[in-house]
Amino acid sequence: ASHDLRQPVHAIGLLLGVLRGQALQRAQAEIVDRLARSCEALEELFDGILGVSRLDAGAETPRLTAVPVLSKVR
Repeated sequence: ASHDLRQPVHAIGLLLGVLRGQALQRAQAEIVDRLARSCEALEELFDGILGVSRLDAGAETPRLTAVPVLSKVR
């Protein structure tokens, strides 16, 4: 499933790289940048989903660590 989800997003990232190498007008370059950020966000979401699925499958064990709690809210 990981490959099936990631391959199309990776292909989009490669195509965006090609577009970034072109002489684009400002508005077009901004659209390509927005698309690239959206693609990166989608990859991060897939990472999270796949991480949860590995935990559910028992393929990974969570490592518990202490974290500080803020005493003041500024």
